[in-house]
Amino acid sequence: MVLGNGLYVLFSASTSIARIVGFQIITGFGQGLISEAPLIAVQALASQDDTATTTSTFGFTRSLSAALSVVICGVIFQNSMDLKAASLSLPPVNLPKNVTDALAGGHAAANVMIIGRIGI
Repeated sequence: MVLGNGLYVLFSASTSIARIVGFQIITGFGQGLISEAPLIAVQALASQDDTATTTSTFGFTRSLSAALSVVICGVIFQNSMDLKAASLSLPPVNLPKNVTDALAGGHAAANVMIIGRIGI
């Protein structure tokens, strides 16, 4: 799931549908690994006395990995925006300084909606 979400930073205005679908399949595969099917398998292998323990451990592991994937993907996103803003290569046009400042320096995730207001 982390790998699939991390690959989203490679998207551009000209990214092909095949690449988008491929990245989403990778993300979906990762998401599927932490969904209910593995929980049923874990419960089937555990004794009845250990079912509560295995279920709570599985839930904890799933929550921890989902939280880590959000943090790691946020860091990857922010760092890629910092690199692009530093080189002023934010496509498709050269952007004003106030826009590049809003999308860099730890503020990219908070200001992603600014992209919709850019007149192209």
